[in-house]
Amino acid sequence: MNFLLTSITQEGYNNIFDPVEGYFATLFLFLVSAMIFAYIVAFCVAVAAYILQSIGLMRMLKKVGYARPWHAWVPILNQKAIGELADMYDNGGAPSGFGKKLFREMIAVIVLSFAAALLSVLVSVFMAFGISNGIAGALLSLLSVADIALSVITIVYMVHFYMALWRIYKIFSPENAATFLVLSIFIGLAQSIIIFIIGNKEPQNLRKDPTDFGPSSESANYTYDPGNE
Repeated sequence: MNFLLTSITQEGYNNIFDPVEGYFATLFLFLVSAMIFAYIVAFCVAVAAYILQSIGLMRMLKKVGYARPWHAWVPILNQKAIGELADMYDNGGAPSGFGKKLFREMIAVIVLSFAAALLSVLVSVFMAFGISNGIAGALLSLLSVADIALSVITIVYMVHFYMALWRIYKIFSPENAATFLVLSIFIGLAQSIIIFIIGNKEPQNLRKDPTDFGPSSESANYTYDPGNE
């Protein structure tokens, strides 16, 4: 009798829960596959956007006579190139030094991001193993400072970057500069596409005095080299 009850109970359990377990296993596999696919698509889109922007920026740099247009392909250096290209815009005032600003701020963002990540790991390890709550507390305070500094410098960088981007748009497509800037701010991929497209246009509103162009450019009549700062 006990054997029969056990068999019935086991059979009933299997009939009820096996389909449920199979459903959740299938759902979990689907979600994991969807996440992997989404990451792959996002990576491919990011690579495509970087290539498009680099091509467009390199064309722009060549058209204004920049000495090292290949900087468009190099991370961090491309930020400096963007800033120096923006400084070529003739706005009636002195250059704002966007090249140096973007270069330094990007390095600061990278350093602070690395520091914040390292501090996060150290705090987690110290707290997990119960190693000196005093040290963990001090590291946690440093992490808070690093996060605040990172937030501030990131905001400053973004403001300077979009100011520089505005000037670049005014050089290569002044009639559409406002529209392009709004699209670039709210649609990340739009920025790369816009730079790629207007990279084929001829520059306008450039400064007449070569010394105003910053430390790294060359036009038809002069040399403008970033290595000569």
